[in-house]
Amino acid sequence: MTRRETKGREARCHRPQSAGSVGSVNQAVPSVAFVAWALLATLPLPLAADTALNARAQARPDGRVEIRHMGLGSTNVEGWARPEVEVTGHLGRGAERLDFNSEGGLVRIEVVLTPGDKGYILDTASKLVVRIPSGSDLSVRSGWDVKVRGVTGPQSVRSLNGKVTLSADAGSNRLVDISTGLGDVRLDLIGTPDAQFELTTTSGKFQNCFGPKGPHKDRREGERELRFTEGSGAGHVRIKTMDGDIRVCTKPP
Repeated sequence: MTRRETKGREARCHRPQSAGSVGSVNQAVPSVAFVAWALLATLPLPLAADTALNARAQARPDGRVEIRHMGLGSTNVEGWARPEVEVTGHLGRGAERLDFNSEGGLVRIEVVLTPGDKGYILDTASKLVVRIPSGSDLSVRSGWDVKVRGVTGPQSVRSLNGKVTLSADAGSNRLVDISTGLGDVRLDLIGTPDAQFELTTTSGKFQNCFGPKGPHKDRREGERELRFTEGSGAGHVRIKTMDGDIRVCTKPP
């Protein structure tokens, strides 16, 4: 037998096995490295670090300040004696940027959300801390919790899912207008109240520390209302919730 024939026989002995053999199954199984790579490719990327905020702008002592923060997170507003607005805190994942504009007597602050963002589970909360001239006309539109204190001008606060806590001077605030969807409202008036009160809720409770405790008038089906006046009724307090409780109390100066 020649060397050439031996090679041929050796080649025939080592030919690939049939598709139904164990060898062919092993060839079809992906390697461990490939499987690990495929699994890693499906995992979410690490969350980006929060973006710190630190910005200021000149503002009129009695100008208007509008704040819009509809994403996940909180908004805290404090009145101070300076003729400027300061924004600190941080932007979380899901927030694209902060728009902060001051022109004439109007200051606008908005947390702009990432277009098309639907990764609510992966989003992290943004936190706004805004200091404004105490005499400002304030408007806040938020998706979550809001706290306001030290502002003596008119205040309008709207929250979809969060609670609103507001502390105001009972003698100087001419208008306080608050509404929530799911959250509770707590209003603390500093000093002796002097305002007309209009409190409305769908399924929440009234917890007022002064004024009448009831009976509550049914404004329309499924909605209850409590109206009363303290002092001369110079101011106007209007609070409305769907599922949240309403608590109105006083604090010593």
